[in-house]
Amino acid sequence: MEDEKKHEPVRIFMNDQPFELPKRHYTGIELKERTGVPLADLLYRIKGHKREEIGDTQRVEIHHDEHFVAVPGHGGAGR
Repeated sequence: MEDEKKHEPVRIFMNDQPFELPKRHYTGIELKERTGVPLADLLYRIKGHKREEIGDTQRVEIHHDEHFVAVPGHGGAGR
């Protein structure tokens, strides 16, 4: 039963667009690929009023209704 729960769909939001992905760990690149974000963009996980940058090779576990944003990697994204 635990294995079934690991792979059930989880809804996340990327740039306010909903996506359903299997619950597991993803690298930043995998999240970008799965959500159609340009690979050169910077990826952030939104936590309250803060943004946590996720590197391309960094592995993160996704959670239901979690929000992410991707912004172009040039021109400054204002932190």
